[in-house]
Amino acid sequence: ITAIIINIEHWSMTVRGYRRLSDREAALVTPIVEDVATAMHLTETPTFLIHDIPTPGGWTHTRHIVLSKRSLDLERSQLAALIAHELHHWHARDAVKSTFIWACSLPVALLANVQSGAESGGGQIVGFLVMILFWPAMVLLRYVIAPITGVENRRCEYEADAAAADAGYGAGLIKMLESIRVFEPGRTGWDSVMAATHPPVELRIEALNRRHALSTALSGE
Repeated sequence: ITAIIINIEHWSMTVRGYRRLSDREAALVTPIVEDVATAMHLTETPTFLIHDIPTPGGWTHTRHIVLSKRSLDLERSQLAALIAHELHHWHARDAVKSTFIWACSLPVALLANVQSGAESGGGQIVGFLVMILFWPAMVLLRYVIAPITGVENRRCEYEADAAAADAGYGAGLIKMLESIRVFEPGRTGWDSVMAATHPPVELRIEALNRRHALSTALSGE
């Protein structure tokens, strides 16, 4: 299932409504991506796509990185930090890992998406009825799968933050975390549960500040 998802990803991006960058958007994003890739010593980068939603954010797939339309309005330092964070996820193959976990949990993941879709399309009452019908799957997802995968998810987030900071984008990342708080939103019921396992924003900022202080102290020596 993971191999199939990876190979049909370009098609699935289109189905989800993600689009290519316009010439104007490419003129903004491409130089930043090139600068970030150079700073992170990456010799290749994935394809970048745009999602036309009004909130800033970005997320990584196995072969693509998606930026929200609103994220292009961020200050350059914040947009560069967002791109650096997502590029590390892509380079570390974190999306492949998460896709494999999703595939292993496919029945539960699909039911979580059904509940989320029911709530968004029919309101809380419909979502509650779905929850009543499929409560074993919801319990399994929230109280077994999420806690187990949460350990790895938190490690990946801290590592992506650290990689962005080491490339010189720590200040922009801190500023973005302080203003946006959540920049990798859940798009489905499954994604929302997985996103909830990310470290608290305050602890991420704390880790970045400590890393900066340590780097400053070492450079002073």
